[in-house]
Amino acid sequence: MLLLVGPAKWFYATTAILGSLLCVVNPAKPHRVVGQEAQSPSPTRESLEAASNAFLVALRSRDAEALLGQFSRKGVVFGVDSDRISWAVVKKRMQKNGELYCLFFSTECLRRNPDFRKQDAIRDVLLAGKSSSVQVAIQKDPSRTIGEVRFFVHGNPNRAQNGDQFCDLTFIFVDQSWKIVEVQYY
Repeated sequence: MLLLVGPAKWFYATTAILGSLLCVVNPAKPHRVVGQEAQSPSPTRESLEAASNAFLVALRSRDAEALLGQFSRKGVVFGVDSDRISWAVVKKRMQKNGELYCLFFSTECLRRNPDFRKQDAIRDVLLAGKSSSVQVAIQKDPSRTIGEVRFFVHGNPNRAQNGDQFCDLTFIFVDQSWKIVEVQYY
């Protein structure tokens, strides 16, 4: 063991502390807070798959806040021939027992609405299956990059007549991350 005294002790102690801080906070690499959506400096198939997996994790864990963080701040379209819903309205409807919360997380709650008496919540469809899979595709044009994601559930007896495909998401790559702009549910 090396025993240091005087100025050498101060110099080495200060250097060790600063070196430790530089290892923890490296400005050359962007850091991410736990729970923050998956980020990538460029829109790749892998980053879209990571965003898709984050969506599935949020569904399985019934984490409305994590799911809300994946929606575009410019609004989201839910369903076919629907209008875009503002992010503020999406946030309100994602509160417990709100319309979107029920659609994503609770069949019992969803079926209270007469229009959805025969429909299961997205989470419940996923959990009732034996396995699931994802297909992703990226389309680039000069003004934006779009990610198309299809979710399939396999071995869910409640889906025998509907097929394995149960949810499609459209993402847009903005501010270094994928954000959901459209949700189609079957």
